[in-house]
Amino acid sequence: MSGEVIRSAAIGLDVGGTHVQAGAVVTDGNSTQVNGEARSIPSPSQKSSLEIIQEIGNLIVRVKNSAEQNGLQVEVCGIGMPGPFDYKNGISKMTGENAKFAAAYDQDFKTPFQEMSGLPVFFVGDAEAYGLGVIAKEFPNEARLLAIPIGTGLGGAFIVDGKIREELPEVTQSQIPPDGIWNIKYQGQNFEEAVSKRAIERGFRDLTGISAEVVEIAAAGRTPDGLEARSVFRKFGRDLGYGLQEVLSDFKPTRIAIGGNISKASDLFIETLISALEDQGHGDIPISVLNDDDYTVIGAAQYALNQLQK
Repeated sequence: MSGEVIRSAAIGLDVGGTHVQAGAVVTDGNSTQVNGEARSIPSPSQKSSLEIIQEIGNLIVRVKNSAEQNGLQVEVCGIGMPGPFDYKNGISKMTGENAKFAAAYDQDFKTPFQEMSGLPVFFVGDAEAYGLGVIAKEFPNEARLLAIPIGTGLGGAFIVDGKIREELPEVTQSQIPPDGIWNIKYQGQNFEEAVSKRAIERGFRDLTGISAEVVEIAAAGRTPDGLEARSVFRKFGRDLGYGLQEVLSDFKPTRIAIGGNISKASDLFIETLISALEDQGHGDIPISVLNDDDYTVIGAAQYALNQLQK
């Protein structure tokens, strides 16, 4: 139709070990959101290299076609990937018996995805994508965001004025742990061993002798008899707060955002987290619990748009 305004969009993907979510992301004025419903497929993380490429690539194509049918002009695709991963070249470095996408070790993801979709494709760490999504959707003027998605593992992203670590000057990078926060030392172990899904499940098993999933432990913690479950989550909150001490002192975030599946049980650990931060003089940092699946999709798309415009 003559005079019709064609809106541009970017496709964003959140590639995880259990599911892959994708959506067409549109920015209208000050609002950045997924256009319509995001699509999700079970993750092919344990399948063959060919199946991984085909299933994720087909998802990109389906989302692109749907967006174009809705009148959007899709410009680029951004993919939030877990590590280790060569994000610049789009090559997986995940390896090991229990690693996600182990069959695709040293596989070039970038070339086949670009060929299948006809789009330029950029990759970014899933934690960074989450942080960028939080900025874009919730706090566009936030100066220094520490984004912490917690699930099977512990992620951390440091966003300064909308830029991720790789885009920051050296003086700012020196305020950030070299490998992120998952393996900073806490009580003689990697921080992730104290603050993750397995830490909660291990703590509950040690207290009760019962093996249970985090969602079951959280449900128990919300019942009158769930003393052990509540104790495990309270310890989790304290460990998270005290383990971040050096990071907070060095980076000085103006806000902390907590996401991932574990954040859905924040009602069981937020009080001890806040108490631990107050004990260390960081009680003035606002904490936002933001666990919608859209954040990583939006952040991956935003990152790709930024790269395209460079």
